[in-house]
Amino acid sequence: MKSDDFYLPFEEVSLDSWNIGILGNLTIPFLTIRAFIPIMKENKKGSIINISSHYGIVGNDQ
Repeated sequence: MKSDDFYLPFEEVSLDSWNIGILGNLTIPFLTIRAFIPIMKENKKGSIINISSHYGIVGNDQ
């Protein structure tokens, strides 16, 4: 999300802002993982470790 939309109530978040958040938090990691899978298969080894903020569990404290 755009930084100015971060603290808005859900129903006020714009679609553009939503799409920016999805791109950064889901699409980019998905594409990165997908790009490395052939290399890991070729090497017959590898690990993917995804990390995130604790805000994914507890939410932000407004």
